[in-house]
Amino acid sequence: MKEITLTVLLSLICSIASACGEFANNVTSMVQNNIRSSLTQKFSAINISFDTLHSQCKVWKQRLDKSIIVVPYQYEIPSDRAGSQYFGFTVVVIDEARKAIVGKSDERKLFVVNSVTPDLVEIDTANYKIRESILAFGVRLTRRNGSSASSFRMESMNLYILEQNKLKKIIDGILMSSYFVEGDGQCNVDGVNSESTIAIGKSVSNGYSDLLINRKTRYFESSRDKTNCNAVNRKSGSEKYMLEFDGIAYRIPDVLRAPLD
Repeated sequence: MKEITLTVLLSLICSIASACGEFANNVTSMVQNNIRSSLTQKFSAINISFDTLHSQCKVWKQRLDKSIIVVPYQYEIPSDRAGSQYFGFTVVVIDEARKAIVGKSDERKLFVVNSVTPDLVEIDTANYKIRESILAFGVRLTRRNGSSASSFRMESMNLYILEQNKLKKIIDGILMSSYFVEGDGQCNVDGVNSESTIAIGKSVSNGYSDLLINRKTRYFESSRDKTNCNAVNRKSGSEKYMLEFDGIAYRIPDVLRAPLD
């Protein structure tokens, strides 16, 4: 009986920690209206859509009084690059109990939508404790193309902190994973896949912990014999990087910077 009670209690705690309330829904609607109004008035934007990717909301598990909302959107500016489509998102941190917005950041032009399209937005609430009293959270963006002969997928991440009731971006577009394949669209391909992880370092730069990046890369190929498509790993390796805070943001080496333009 005690085991059943404990299981139910843990399930209830987990559901509370992963759910966002009515205030979060109201804020999401308000943010969408503000985005539509701002883009229309400032840029004469058209085809403003919030259906490309759904809005996300997640309780900040290290700070259960706060919830994080991400509102993705896509739009077109007729006078810009012959009507280019842009993808962006707005990040909002709210206090459900006080019914208050405590931080907001708008990423209006993350990239131009062409053959590469947004695929997924996720909120990352891993324990990014970069200072004794400061926790960061991440927003991960995955984009891909639709080609079978030249396949592409990339995940990047921004890292944010709350500072004096303002949302501050401290990492801008770090490359977390990538997948590239060139081939005939059937079996014969050459490809490369990379994955990166972030750990909090012991050293400190300008009051913030350095971040240790471990990047693993795998090169592979596949070809068809008479009956099967056979995949072979050609080589693999790993590299380590240390990101230092320069007083404004973490400096990202070019090899770890996601090409978002």
